[in-house]
Amino acid sequence: MARRFYANTAVDTTLASNITSGATSLTVASATGYPTVPFVIVIEPDTANEEFILVGAKSGTSFTSLTRGFDGSSAVAHNSPAVIKHVAVALDFTEAWTHKHLAADGHTALDFGAPVASAPGDTQATGSATAVANAEHRHAREAAAAGLTFVYKTADESVASSTALQDDDHLFFTLAANGIYAFEALLSWTCPSTIPDFKWEWVEPDGTYEMQIVYNTSLGWVGQRHNETTGAITVSTDTSPNVYGFKGIIRAGGAGGTFKLQWAQGTSDAGATVLKLGSWLSYKKLN
Repeated sequence: MARRFYANTAVDTTLASNITSGATSLTVASATGYPTVPFVIVIEPDTANEEFILVGAKSGTSFTSLTRGFDGSSAVAHNSPAVIKHVAVALDFTEAWTHKHLAADGHTALDFGAPVASAPGDTQATGSATAVANAEHRHAREAAAAGLTFVYKTADESVASSTALQDDDHLFFTLAANGIYAFEALLSWTCPSTIPDFKWEWVEPDGTYEMQIVYNTSLGWVGQRHNETTGAITVSTDTSPNVYGFKGIIRAGGAGGTFKLQWAQGTSDAGATVLKLGSWLSYKKLN
């Protein structure tokens, strides 16, 4: 994967003269602080005309060898003095994550699916991703900045005709011995009818001193759990996408182990309950 450069010192600027949708060069009012090429800019951010551009060459305030409509955006005409910002895009984060898991780079090979492209109004993700995936990509950037570790579902996962709790394929992490952790999660699922519902439980390893979790729906925070005393919780669902948020604190025991999501149908039904691509979990060790 080709390297793209980024500089925190790049100042926001404006387009000096109009460009067409096919133009491969442009002039900016100021190029102060911009990095070595290649780098990415966005023109008219957060508008219907938002476009990401890969800049391949730079001389003074002239940006040339442009790759228009970069990372899934659309090439459109822009008029002076349109706002221009130097940015990172979804592909930067996707490539970093992919590199970490490539066997060719000395890592274990895992399939994390195709990159999710940027789009107008959302500098992180759209296209084939769901609304939850969009939220996941935004949260990934925020999580990285906060020192959090971030995992998410890279594919839909289904359960049909079963109320037996199962380990989720993606949403888990390892607790260090005597570690104290903060975590957040967002789950999105669908059901073909109101019958199956959704049963969930966050499971900690034996010997964990304490686990406290609050969870919410669109109505706000509606429950709290302490030390696994309540077991699995079943929530009513409908056929539209359902979303629950979670926050928690975990105090691990001396042996550590795996903290994980388990889930199943609340009522056995042949119609599958599906935990959706993009559902995510983030965590941070506090001690």
